[in-house]
Amino acid sequence: MTAPLLEIRRAVRHFDTPAGRVRAVDDVSLSIQPGETLGLVGESGCGKSTLARLAMKLVPPQSGAILFEGDDVATANRATLARYRARMQMVFQDPLSALNPRESIFRILEQPLLVHRRGDRAARQARIAQLLQQVGLRPEVALRYPHELSGGQRQRVGIARALALEPRLLLCDEAVSALDVSVRAQVLNLLLRLRAELGLAALFISHDLAVVRHVADRVAVMYLGQVVEEAPRDALWQQPRHPYTRALMAATPVADPAEARARPPLPLQGELPDPIDPPAGCRFHPRCPMAEPRCRVEAPVLRAIAAGHAVACHRP
Repeated sequence: MTAPLLEIRRAVRHFDTPAGRVRAVDDVSLSIQPGETLGLVGESGCGKSTLARLAMKLVPPQSGAILFEGDDVATANRATLARYRARMQMVFQDPLSALNPRESIFRILEQPLLVHRRGDRAARQARIAQLLQQVGLRPEVALRYPHELSGGQRQRVGIARALALEPRLLLCDEAVSALDVSVRAQVLNLLLRLRAELGLAALFISHDLAVVRHVADRVAVMYLGQVVEEAPRDALWQQPRHPYTRALMAATPVADPAEARARPPLPLQGELPDPIDPPAGCRFHPRCPMAEPRCRVEAPVLRAIAAGHAVACHRP
C-alpha cells in the first residue's frame, strides 16, 4: 500500500469556555490514501469540522501529529504551511459566508493565484476561465458578485476557488448540506467528476449517510470527539458493527419500502451528551440499547475486527 496522503495521529483539540472545557477532538487517528475519498459522519457537535480545521491548521492541535505528504503540518512554519495549503484546500458549508460579498467572482478566484504568485494577468485570466468551465459555470459569471448567484452557483464558485492551485486533497465540510435536494445532487456529481478527472483525494464531512454512501470509498463514524467505527463503504453498509452506526443507518430515509421494512429498529435514545462532561466509560452507553455494566466504567478501544474494519465497542 502507498503512503497516506493525509495521516492524522492521535489528534487532540479541546476548547476552554466559560462553562468548562469542550473535548471537540479527543485522540483521533485517520488516514487518506492518494485519490481516495474518506467520508466522516456523525451528529452535529461531534467534532467533524474541528478535525478538518486541524488538518488545514486553521486550528492547531494540542497534541498528536497531522502529516500531509509525510510532513508534519502541526509543526510547520508559515512559509512551509503556505505550500501545504496550496496542496490541500477546503470547501466550506455555507457558500455565501465563505465568499467575500465585496469582490467579484473574478477577484475571488484570482486571490489564491495572486497570493501564491501563479502566472501573470493573462495566465490568471485563462486559469479563471478554465476553472469556471470545470465547475459548469458560464464565463460571464466572473463579472458577477456572490449575492447575484444561486446557492448552487455559489458552491460551484467555492469549489472552483479550492481547485485554483491544483490541490491533491479537498476537505469538504458539509459542502452540500445547505443546498436544495436537486442542486445537492448536481454538486455531488460535480465533485465525483472532478475527483475522477483530476485524481483528487477528499475528506468528505457530512451528517447525511445517504450522501456519504454516494461519494465515499471508506467511512469513519465520529461520536463525541472520537471515532467509533471505520470501514470500507460497502462493508459498513453490509454489516455495521457499532450500535451508533446502526442507529444512524436506521434513521436514514430510503426510497425502497421493502428495504425500510427489513431494517431492524434501533432508534437513538435521548440527546447527545454535553461534550464538556462526556459520560465515563463508553461515551455512547447512555443512549445504547446494548449497554452493559462494563460499558459504564471502561472505555472501549478502536480495534480491528476484520480487514480494514475497526470498531470501538465491547460488543461489536
